[in-house]
Amino acid sequence: MDFGSAFTFVTKDEDWIKKMAIAAVLVLTGIGIIPVLGWSVAITRRTIEGETEGLPEWSDFGALVIDGLKYIGAAFIWMLPYIIVVACFSVIAALAAGQMGNRSDANTMTLIINLCLSLISLPYIIIFTILLPALQGRIATSDSFAEAVNPAAAFKLVRANPGGYLLAWLVGGLAMSVLSFVGTLVCLVGFYPAAAYGYAITGNLAGQAYREAENRGALAAA
Repeated sequence: MDFGSAFTFVTKDEDWIKKMAIAAVLVLTGIGIIPVLGWSVAITRRTIEGETEGLPEWSDFGALVIDGLKYIGAAFIWMLPYIIVVACFSVIAALAAGQMGNRSDANTMTLIINLCLSLISLPYIIIFTILLPALQGRIATSDSFAEAVNPAAAFKLVRANPGGYLLAWLVGGLAMSVLSFVGTLVCLVGFYPAAAYGYAITGNLAGQAYREAENRGALAAA
């Protein structure tokens, strides 16, 4: 994994300021995060194909929206088990609290249930976030949404390159957090270009991790 290039490839595009500005404005609108996610997927696709310099154009806006919706839809599907478990525990906690006349006992029961939920959900959230770079690679390379959303395929990629995907998750997440924090300090508006830059970095890292997994035979195993 070339982490340095993930942070510097953006500026190798002659129009990088314009392209990053468009991404920043879209992040600012809120709903524009959908095409920005698609743009990050396009960066992943370019990296997988060996185009390690420059940024995707914004001309095919519809395709970027579709890729962004695919990413959001797939992530939501993967999160459904967690959402269902949280909803069930919330109902159980409410029913248990209602059966107890003593407020102190009710609070204790709620605390115990929430603790149990945390012990169950934390491993799921960690696995989910580590698999996100693999999901991004699958969306970038799969014509079928059903193939992209298949968690088994993402697991095979991560098994083929566990260190790469773990580092892509850690470095990408850290970069997004630091950039967002620093950007917020810069008169608040700096958050939006910082977030756009973060999505470019995570897209590149996801592409690099995918290429390494591919070179190790993950796709042949799939």
